Amino acid sequence: MTLIELLGFLGVLICGALLGAGIATTVGFIRGTITGDFVARGGLVGSAATLVGFFAFAWWFNRMDLIHPPCRCGKSDRKDFELGRAENFRNVWQCACGKQYSNPQWGLWFEIHDDGTVQLFMKRDRLGRWREATENEIANQSTEVTRTRARVPHP
Repeated sequence: MTLIELLGFLGVLICGALLGAGIATTVGFIRGTITGDFVARGGLVGSAATLVGFFAFAWWFNRMDLIHPPCRCGKSDRKDFELGRAENFRNVWQCACGKQYSNPQWGLWFEIHDDGTVQLFMKRDRLGRWREATENEIANQSTEVTRTRARVPHP
């Protein structure tokens, strides 16, 4: 974890604590019993709720990353795929049936054809579930994201 990531994490926790303290202050004003202890507990509850939210998001993101999209042959279990190699493509996965796919970005799944061309096959929706790409998405998606970048030596 870099310093920027750590400061961002702590900043979000502090924002959660301030939000919890603000809600506690508002509730205290409405009830007419505002105390420093009440506001401090609100801040503690707010930061704890923020931390639980972080863990829930991390768990959800991890679960979505373990779900592989199905192959054309119907296999969709992660154990049916292994990392493969294809010239000029990055993050290549090979199905047990022999078909190859490129997963260059988190939400895109390209099929690599035998002639070396690629076509968008599956795409993640807003909730992280895989769905087949529509004709419009296939026509508008650039296949350049699947290509490996040439390595240029630094002087």
